[in-house]
Amino acid sequence: SVSVTLRAGMIPLCLVWVANAADLSAQWTTCGSGTLLENGDFSVWSDGKPQQWEVEPSSASESVTQASGSGAVVTATTMTSLVMVQSVAAGPGHYVAAVEATFEVADCVGLDNCYGFLMLEACPDVQCTTKTTDFRAPTRGPMTQLLPYQYVFTASGTKEWHLLEISAPAGTSAVRVGWSMATTGTATLHSVCMNKADPYDAVVWAMDRYYSHFGRAASLDWTAAVAAARPDPAVTGRPLAEAVAALTEQLEDPHTYVRYGTEDILGYVQGPAVNMKSELLPLAGATRVPQDGSIGATAATEVGGKQYAYVVIGSLQQPQYWSGSSGFPNVVYETMTASGIQGVILDLRGNQGGQEDLASMISGQFTDQSVVYAQHDYRAGVSHDSFSDRADRTLFPGSSMFGASFQHYQGKVAVLLGPGCMSSCEAMAMQLQALAAREPARFRSFGAATRGASGNPAQIDLSDDTGVVFSTWRAFTSAGTALEGVGVAPDEAVAWPESPTEDVIIAAAASWLGETGGTTADPGGGSTTTTTTADGDTTTAAETTGETGGTTTLDGGTASGAWGQAGPGLVCLVLGVGLR
Repeated sequence: SVSVTLRAGMIPLCLVWVANAADLSAQWTTCGSGTLLENGDFSVWSDGKPQQWEVEPSSASESVTQASGSGAVVTATTMTSLVMVQSVAAGPGHYVAAVEATFEVADCVGLDNCYGFLMLEACPDVQCTTKTTDFRAPTRGPMTQLLPYQYVFTASGTKEWHLLEISAPAGTSAVRVGWSMATTGTATLHSVCMNKADPYDAVVWAMDRYYSHFGRAASLDWTAAVAAARPDPAVTGRPLAEAVAALTEQLEDPHTYVRYGTEDILGYVQGPAVNMKSELLPLAGATRVPQDGSIGATAATEVGGKQYAYVVIGSLQQPQYWSGSSGFPNVVYETMTASGIQGVILDLRGNQGGQEDLASMISGQFTDQSVVYAQHDYRAGVSHDSFSDRADRTLFPGSSMFGASFQHYQGKVAVLLGPGCMSSCEAMAMQLQALAAREPARFRSFGAATRGASGNPAQIDLSDDTGVVFSTWRAFTSAGTALEGVGVAPDEAVAWPESPTEDVIIAAAASWLGETGGTTADPGGGSTTTTTTADGDTTTAAETTGETGGTTTLDGGTASGAWGQAGPGLVCLVLGVGLR
């Protein structure tokens, strides 16, 4: 059972997770006077329909009639659906709906879709379309999907209260609540109500149920922090955003902050020092993607008599620059497979993340086999330490993304790490770490541990100009080691000097790439792979054939470079600052 103490005007959102029929009936004996719905008890009828409610039967076998006293009786005699809804003009915010109903199924033998459900939806206009996803299979994603916006009723035949909620995003102009049936049977709706929650309470309740890193902030007294930061109920706009930020910044989580307006980010934004200096990177004459280089750039340079190709990645964002013959993955591939290039350096030191699938478009170019590289779980329950089962994340080979004819890069790969690498950048580091575990002679990482911050954040909008972003999952390596607060450690630690005159981490990577082993190519595209084993013996693999001349690029277009060639030289990929 649940014991809940309510202040005047407080909506018991927390009951969504923990309530059963007895708990709800004890707290909600009536809908009260604060409901946003009209005729929620179905006491006023005209022309055979409850006023203020839209009735949308899909066949003549469905009907809505007035119950004895008050209430509405919804009846379906065929396996079809009926929807009865009421829309309310409303803006962004957190809404809660409750219904007292009795649901009985007439005939549902051998079927798995016999249910009735209460819906709560946020709409861009009052003509929004009914959602079809039912609450038995909730999805993860935006907060509007995280929250249980539907409650599925089983055929208990008893009178029960049920509660559900939705976070209406920015741009919302209406919220609607309704009842639907997908079975033969009868539902008696005794009373339905809907309220808008206090915005500060909405943030606290959402984070109490979905925020994933309370364990990292174990020394924080969350209850006391919530009370200390609570603003006056009349506070709105930027003062409200600042009050919420004063709470969230105590978690010291870079994935948890407050957005105000189009640019301002409030809360914890402190970042660690980055073990790199832009002026030490060999970027003279670079080709940039796009023209401002915000995604990345490539440049050729020669060091110690070897041909180097240096590739800068500005962020794992803006997917429009990651496809097509001019897309960044294709630029990277052509750079590292150009004649005269030997080895690859992936520099992840300055990348603050973005989209993990974009990282896969680079990492997948180094393998012809799938590999599990990470795990994650989500908050799942009332307790701050309650989580779902862990799920694996898998890196797929380039051929699955770029076509069956794709030939993955087979040379040595050096990876540069540091505390500036976080979020999806760390996912990329784990992808390469997983490849290294499979082929340790081909992959090695240098520098310092990554930030240790992954959140898969969701957002709850309090108004059109204020949104609160917070972490919802925990990330782990493929071996099950927690990432948060720990990061991905390099194979070889390289200290960053206080006043560097050269990039010592790039130098260490280049030194390793210059050791015996690696892949060299002949001008015709064939390659010979020489591997030095742990006991010093060498083995030479059979020659592999690559295409030359006008070849197919990653998107199926054509370019003049060789497809899948490997050769002498060095490629450096520097991942720069991205978005959260």
